[in-house]
Amino acid sequence: MAIMCGQLHFCFSLPLLPHHGSKIACAHPSARFYPTKAPTEASLDTATSLPPAHRSDKMVLNLRILKGLNQSEIARLLPGLKARPLPALRQTYSTRPPPLTTAPFLPNTKPREDVSPGFKMADRYPLPLESSFDPDNPRVHAYSASRHARRLFFAHPAPNVNALNTLLTLYSRNGGRPGPMVSLYDYALERGIEPDIITYNQIISAYGKHGTAQEIHRWIRKAYDKGLTLSLHSWVPLVMCHTRAGNIEAAERVLSEMYSHGIALDTQLYNAIIGAMCVKNMVADMERLSRQMKDSGIPMDEKTWSRFVEVYANCNDTTQAIWAFTESFNVGLESPFGIVHLSKVLPLRDILELLHSLPLLPTRPCPVRITPVIANALIGQAVRINDFGLAFFLLSELKVRDNFQPNPTTYSMIIDAYAKDGDAKGAVSLLQTMKEEEGIEVDIVIYTQVMTALSEGPGMWMVESLIKEVHEAAAVEGSKVVPNIYFYNSALKCASAFCDADAALNIMDEIISRRIATDPRTIQYFFRTLLASGMSGRRVWRLWGKVKYSVVSASFKSSHYVLLSLCQDEEVPTEWIWKHAVESMDRLDYGRAGTIAGLAIVELCRRGSWDGEDGAMGLWNEAARRRIRMGPESIAALLHCCVQEDRWVTAEVIWEKVEEMIRVKDMSVLESPEVAKLWMQILAQQARWIDIQNYFRRLDQSIWAGEAWVDELLANAPQDVKLSIEKMAIETGKGFTDGEREV
Repeated sequence: MAIMCGQLHFCFSLPLLPHHGSKIACAHPSARFYPTKAPTEASLDTATSLPPAHRSDKMVLNLRILKGLNQSEIARLLPGLKARPLPALRQTYSTRPPPLTTAPFLPNTKPREDVSPGFKMADRYPLPLESSFDPDNPRVHAYSASRHARRLFFAHPAPNVNALNTLLTLYSRNGGRPGPMVSLYDYALERGIEPDIITYNQIISAYGKHGTAQEIHRWIRKAYDKGLTLSLHSWVPLVMCHTRAGNIEAAERVLSEMYSHGIALDTQLYNAIIGAMCVKNMVADMERLSRQMKDSGIPMDEKTWSRFVEVYANCNDTTQAIWAFTESFNVGLESPFGIVHLSKVLPLRDILELLHSLPLLPTRPCPVRITPVIANALIGQAVRINDFGLAFFLLSELKVRDNFQPNPTTYSMIIDAYAKDGDAKGAVSLLQTMKEEEGIEVDIVIYTQVMTALSEGPGMWMVESLIKEVHEAAAVEGSKVVPNIYFYNSALKCASAFCDADAALNIMDEIISRRIATDPRTIQYFFRTLLASGMSGRRVWRLWGKVKYSVVSASFKSSHYVLLSLCQDEEVPTEWIWKHAVESMDRLDYGRAGTIAGLAIVELCRRGSWDGEDGAMGLWNEAARRRIRMGPESIAALLHCCVQEDRWVTAEVIWEKVEEMIRVKDMSVLESPEVAKLWMQILAQQARWIDIQNYFRRLDQSIWAGEAWVDELLANAPQDVKLSIEKMAIETGKGFTDGEREV
């Protein structure tokens, strides 16, 4: 699907999939899993009707996730599937198939070849635009594999413990909570399946992520009651749960209990407890645990020593911090994190001299060699404290004294610091140094960091020059430069900084041509650029219409930028503003939807379209039906329209909703002077002086005491009402604007 943007033929980067019955073939690879016609019995024989995203060479193996099933049993459970391997066919599809009559299959989770590496799974499988909640798309299947396996598990006539463990593993890998896993455990007991050690380890691991220490300990006891022998892996979640909560005594009791069960402890468990002690600066207890490790023959690793350096540095004990740091090198360990912690009490130059001056020992007969890891740790710490002069000094010293050859990581840290500091010239200069003087092959990560720095650069011309350079580098065969969405997001951010809508459209065209999956920031930066450039709201609305049903575009900031563009263009119909607000309420959470709806209500009231179903009042009712709370600005705008047109009945309806907000402890309305002033005027027009007096008591007196509009409001009020309200004002110490009156 394409639209014309001026002279630019512009296509959105997200995969546009057709509706039912569409005859347009989809060019995007993610649309290949829609067959051209409904599946027939003959096509089921060869499985050509099944979507490729649901079909793979490993499908039969995935179906055997219930390891008690063979292919003949699968065929009995799924009548439409023949008991033979399914071919991995590839063909072009154009329409969506009818709902599958057989059980859903696990997807092929192999990344698309046309997607740049480094993406998360969600980015590798973007949802189709027209089917954000379609259960037949591959991303939904990637996240619901355990649900399909669960159906097969319950359908099996005689499941075994291997099937149960495989299903629990799927739940654990998908970050599943322990509740469904426990229900499967109970079901297995009812079917006569005896859980084994793997079953308990999976449930204990789930409780370690989403449970409490008491629940983990209960399941450990349950496993021992079954006569099972737990391993070290079973106890690790319990220790980690106690250390995350800072319960060090309980963690040490767990170690004692593990020792009583004959479980050999390891360095990881001690490191977890020592790390919790380090947070509380418990130096004596840390030293006691280190002696226990030595007596038990458990070695201290680099993480252990870095914790000791950290705790000594936190206590300003420079001597002990240096001892712990040098001791890690004496036993043959590198300690890059130790450098970070030691720099709190010792300058980086002194740390470098300390490493060069370490004496030879029987355990270390050679001088300390400054490895790239240690060198990058020194330079990186100098960059973190924004001392670029020190970073370059350390780099030159390491080159001369240790023959250190800078690698991409070295320069990446410095360029990243330039980017965060907004120094575009320094980032570009260092990039040229890497390429011309050092001969280092630059990757896309460094280009992305330079692009981020260019948002504070001299102009968009430098951004376009860098994009051209990246494209030329990517065209070289065997190049490591592969443009990804993070690079183009940085470019869109630069276009937004320079308010260049044409450049943003060109960048989006490039994303489409390279078939790179977008993320929410892509759409956010794009529409922010269009807003900043002053593009007409009608044109922005047409662009938004192509992506508004996409999950990646349904972010608050993108919707907000589109609404601001619509509000800036006076020629935009009010129906578009109303429709955009309603669609945003359907997609966003309650708080952010309320912000969008409130802004739309204010704009509709400003344009005079406030009455009727498609006006501000209609939008207010839509928000109330969805239980979305409105802010004081939208309430004030509606009350202002009621005051102008003497619509007292409508004002009463609005105020009933306001009273509901107050009853649920939403006091933002009572803190708004504008809402208070307008509601008082409505009550005064109807001579409801008692209601005015009661409302004054509910308000925060700091927003009305001493204000001139209070005098105007009470000009025609009865004397007793004036005296009561004036007394409340005098109690605040402010009084009225015309001076103190005699009471």
